[in-house]
Amino acid sequence: MEAKTWWRKCMAPMKKPKKTMKVYSPADVTGSFTNQLMTLLVMPRRVRSQINTIASLVADLVRSYIPVSAFHREVSLTGLLGNLHEWPLVVIQTCPATSRVIVGGLNTPLIVIDEGSSEPRWLCGPTWKSNGLPKYNSQFNSARITSIDISDTGVILFSTYCTVQADDPDLDPRGLYAVDLDSKAHKLRIVEDGNRVSLLHCDITLAPDGRSLYIVQAGSTFQPALFFEVEFDESNLDQLFKVKKKISVDAPPANYSIIFLKDDLFLLMSTRHGGSEAVFLNAATGDCVKVPLNMDILGFTKCRDNSLLLHSIDQIRVTSKQTFLESISEGKLKERLQVQSHKLYQKDILIDLPLLCYDSRNQQIITDTGARVLSWIDVY
Repeated sequence: MEAKTWWRKCMAPMKKPKKTMKVYSPADVTGSFTNQLMTLLVMPRRVRSQINTIASLVADLVRSYIPVSAFHREVSLTGLLGNLHEWPLVVIQTCPATSRVIVGGLNTPLIVIDEGSSEPRWLCGPTWKSNGLPKYNSQFNSARITSIDISDTGVILFSTYCTVQADDPDLDPRGLYAVDLDSKAHKLRIVEDGNRVSLLHCDITLAPDGRSLYIVQAGSTFQPALFFEVEFDESNLDQLFKVKKKISVDAPPANYSIIFLKDDLFLLMSTRHGGSEAVFLNAATGDCVKVPLNMDILGFTKCRDNSLLLHSIDQIRVTSKQTFLESISEGKLKERLQVQSHKLYQKDILIDLPLLCYDSRNQQIITDTGARVLSWIDVY
């Protein structure tokens, strides 16, 4: 196959050598306190976290105020996807237990990249059926992975959407699926007042204790966005899961991403060009507060130390969760971020649906930096 590129927003940039920093090992941390500190400051967090000394604690403190990042490695998906360059990948997540990276998109079942591996593979096979979706009729055209979340033990949850409808809920390809620790796929069955619930285009996140699943379903001109709290038990994925709470979101119809903040407070984000929008939802009362951001945030995810990673047009920036929430409530997000956020990475390409996730285990950023190329970025 001849070499092809996949630049959705700009011309292909000139090839540049990847700049990497020397990765020191714990054995290199020797000498005086000053020498140890200087070595630890240029050591990735994934390595520095193995060292429990005063110098390491001081280095962590310094880097919390002056974070830096550097390219670590990359993996190309072209060999697996072949000619599917026109089908975008839109969601990415990393496993907190194994650091495996899971990627999904349009017309592509889940792709997994194991820790340290350079060979991507299909999670449960290259077909939708092998990933738990029912066998379709001839009218089936495409499906899209809209959201991924992974439990602390490694159970993978994902949601799908397509234009196919089925009268039988078990034959409807839209909905939520789970892949257990034995790599067996299950379609989750959700009921409300004894009736099966059909979920359309939605985003999902697990509760911190893993006993509830929070879902926000996209709104349309015909119905508002909906918030669901659903019981969840990863030890029995074939049972009926009951809806514990359902809220009609008083916000403009859009596709929302959901982040659990604290207690019953959720942040719903509509990320798009031309000005993203944030909605604070109090699940206890059902109250919504809408805040226009007046800037482009194309992706965001939780980072370590109560901070957030934000993906603008071509930058990945880090800011504290408190700064982000306060700046939104004040209506001065752009002004606050100019002085209270830090640029961690600058991209050479523009992608309208960039991939972004954070590996809290190895403390690395994973993002797309080329045509079907994922890069691992060390945070120092």
